[in-house]
Amino acid sequence: MDNYSIQSHKKWRIDASILSSSLGSVFLESFGNSIKLSAVTAFLGMMFGTLVAYAIVTTKKKLFRDLLTALSDVTTNFGGAPLAFAFIVILGSTGVITILLKQMGINLYPNFRIYSIAGLTIAYLYFQLPLMILLIIPALQGLRREWREAAVNLGASSFQYWIKVALPVLFPALASGFLLLFANSFGAYATAWTLTGSDVNLITIRIGALISGEVQLEAELGDALAIISLLIMMVCVTGYMALSNHSKRAYRLKKNRELWRPIVIILFLLFMIIPVLATFVFSISTRWDRTLWPEGYTLDWWKEVTSRAQFLLTLKNSFIASFATMLCLLVLVTPTTYWMRLKVPQGKPFVEIIASFSFGVPGVVLALGLIRFYSKVPLPIINHPAILIAACMVLSMPFMYRPLINSLDAIDFRSLTEAAQSLGASGWTILVKVIMPNILPGIINGCLLVFSTVFSEFTLTNLLVGTRFKTFPIYLVEFTRFDGRQASALAVISFIVAWITSLLIIWVSSKGGQGSAHVTAR
Repeated sequence: MDNYSIQSHKKWRIDASILSSSLGSVFLESFGNSIKLSAVTAFLGMMFGTLVAYAIVTTKKKLFRDLLTALSDVTTNFGGAPLAFAFIVILGSTGVITILLKQMGINLYPNFRIYSIAGLTIAYLYFQLPLMILLIIPALQGLRREWREAAVNLGASSFQYWIKVALPVLFPALASGFLLLFANSFGAYATAWTLTGSDVNLITIRIGALISGEVQLEAELGDALAIISLLIMMVCVTGYMALSNHSKRAYRLKKNRELWRPIVIILFLLFMIIPVLATFVFSISTRWDRTLWPEGYTLDWWKEVTSRAQFLLTLKNSFIASFATMLCLLVLVTPTTYWMRLKVPQGKPFVEIIASFSFGVPGVVLALGLIRFYSKVPLPIINHPAILIAACMVLSMPFMYRPLINSLDAIDFRSLTEAAQSLGASGWTILVKVIMPNILPGIINGCLLVFSTVFSEFTLTNLLVGTRFKTFPIYLVEFTRFDGRQASALAVISFIVAWITSLLIIWVSSKGGQGSAHVTAR
C-alpha cells in the first residue's frame, strides 16, 4: 500500500512537471497568440459577416441573393497553402496591392508584413467571413417583419429596434457563430504554417514542430499541449451546438433601400475575388513585381509545372487518398446511419456528439494522437498511406454522416422498410435497393464533401506521411519556397478543384433539398 502511494505520488510529480513545461513562457506565448488571433478573427468575422449577410438577405433579386450565397459557399472551402500564397501575391513585399499603394504614396512595408499576426488576421478573415455569412443567414431570415413594424409604430428608431429587439433575438446565433469561428481559427494549421512558417508562435505550429521533429520530440509535452488545445476547442464546439439550437426560424426580413447595401456587397466581392484573380494573373505573367500590371503574359509556368513527373504523381496520390477515404466512409457510415435511425433512434444525440468530434479536434492534435497510438500497435502503419486514410476518415466522417442523416429524415424510411420486409426482402437488399436510391442526393453530397476535404488536406498529410506519400497540397507548398509563378499555377488548379466540387455540392443539394456542409483545410 505504501509502495503504491509512493509510485502514485511520483507519477503525479512527473505529470505536474510535464504540465508545468507545457505552460512555460514559450508555450504560454503560443497559447496567448492563438487565443488572440482566434478572438480577433472570430469577432471581425462575426461583425462583418453579419453585416454582409444582412445585405444579402435584404437584396430584392433572388438570383443575386443565390449567387452571393453560392459564392460564400464556394469560398468557405478555400484555405491552406493556396490561400496563403494568394495573399502573398497581393500583399507580399512586391504584391499587387502593395505596389498600388506605393504608387499612391502609401508604403505598407516595413510597418506591415503579410508574414505576421496582422497578415494572418487578414488571411483568416477570407474563410471566416463566408462561414459566418452561411451561419447567420437563417437567423437573419428569422426576424419577423411585424417586429420592426411594431417598433416603428411605437416610435422606436432603427437603432433602438436593433438594440432592443433584433440583437437580443440574434444573440444565440451571433454567440454560436463567434464560438465556431474561434474554434475554426484556433485549430488552423496549414494557412499559418505556409504563410509564416515558425515566425509566428502559434500552438498548432508548436505541436506540429513536436510531431515533425523540427524540435526535440517530447511525447508527454506534446500530449499536454494537445489536451489543453482539445479542451479549448471542445468548449467552443459544445457552446456552439448548445446555442445554435436556439436560432432556427424561417421568416422574411423587410427589404429597405439603403445606400450601404451595394457598398457592403461590392467590398465583400472585392475581398473574395481579388486574391483568386491576382493568383491567376500572376501564374500567366512573365514578371509582376515592379509595376502595377504584369510586364508580359505567358503559359510557360503552367507547361513547366504540369510537365513534371511529380505533378501527375502527387495528383494521383491525392485522388487515391480522396477516393479511398470516400469509399471507406460510404461503406461504413451509410449502413450504420440507417440501422441506427431504424433500430436505435434514441442513439441519435450520442452519434451527433461523435460526429461533431472532428470539428473540435485540430489536425495537429489528431495527428499526434494517431502517432502515439499506432506506435504501440504491432502493425507497419506509421508513415504509411494507411494511417493517412484512417486519419482522414476521422476528420471527414461528419461530412458523410450529416447529408445522410438529413436525407433519411426527409423520407419515410420506416414505411419503405416495412413494405420491403412484407415482400420478403432481406436487410441488405432493403438498404441497397430501396433506401439508398431514395437518399442518393445525400450520398452524393457526402461523397463530394469527403472528396473535397481530403483532396485539399495538408496538415495530416504533412505530419503523418510527409514526402513518403506526397500529395498535391504538399507539392504546392514546396513550390512556394522557390518558384512563386509555378506555385501560383498549382494554387489556381487547387482553386478550380474546390470550385468544381463546391458547385457540384450546391447543385446536388438544391436537387435533393439538402443543406451543404462547409469545410476547408485551414
